Amino acid sequence: MKYQTRLLVLIPICVIGIGLVVILINERSLFKLDSPDGFYNVAAYQQRGMIMVERHVYLSVRSRETAFLEDEHIFSGDWLEGEFSDYFPEKRWISNNILKIGVENGHPPDSFEIKLLDGVKLKYLLVETYTDKFIVINPDNPSKINLDFEFDGILSVKVKTFNDETFGTAALIENYSSSAIRHEKPPQRKKLNFSITIKDKNVNIESPDIAVRRVACCGIRR
Repeated sequence: MKYQTRLLVLIPICVIGIGLVVILINERSLFKLDSPDGFYNVAAYQQRGMIMVERHVYLSVRSRETAFLEDEHIFSGDWLEGEFSDYFPEKRWISNNILKIGVENGHPPDSFEIKLLDGVKLKYLLVETYTDKFIVINPDNPSKINLDFEFDGILSVKVKTFNDETFGTAALIENYSSSAIRHEKPPQRKKLNFSITIKDKNVNIESPDIAVRRVACCGIRR
């Protein structure tokens, strides 16, 4: 009788335990994309914990079937927020090593230039706004990269070297929510240009068109 009682207690506990393990390691693929020349394959997957616990999205890159970049964290969210695909529904290769994930808005009104000066060779570069993520894989050094985007108050940069060192920065407009730029839409407002300069282990973001404040912050929605 005692044995049967113990079984009746243990069976539900085991079932619950197995269920929790399955929930805790819940992982699903979000997308896999080959670059136009077929040299890179970019894949993203989501890990989600128990209900009401944060979920995380990671990025991996393969080069000619060889692992190049693994498990780069690009997004966090909880049960109150939308899914990754809700925030970043579109994926588009801008070149053979630059992938844009975000919202396609026709002709983006603003632009940024990435200046890679002599110094550390970069494996990966992530430029983020609230609506877009630009993934730059193995950029030449030195080089200049010009990209169009729509500025929404903050610009964040994360860099990873071939030594797996990570550094970055972010720049924002003070009081953006009440600023004229926040409420003016193209073509009414002027075009904003930004310069992202990377030298050695320093990242600097500047704009000749508007004053921005540098913040030592994590990435957007990360």
